Amino acid sequence: MNREEKASVVHALSDKLSQAKIAIVTDYRGLTVNKMQELRRQLKQSNAEIKVAKNTLLSRAVQGTPFEMIQEHLQGTSALTVSFD
Repeated sequence: MNREEKASVVHALSDKLSQAKIAIVTDYRGLTVNKMQELRRQLKQSNAEIKVAKNTLLSRAVQGTPFEMIQEHLQGTSALTVSFD
């Protein structure tokens, strides 16, 4: 992933966080692709979504948002779930 792609990911995540009512960091280890797809479908029905990205990109995305405190929890295989309701 080049620098422009990384900047695009950070910007997209920051936009989602600026609209989110809640953000949750989870470890997605052990989830199969099918389970992750099912989780994404269920979250979409609840006006929420889950994003997987490198911790450094997630860390940059939360800077300057109300969810900045989740940076300390970005370890290992992190996924960010945001809800807009």
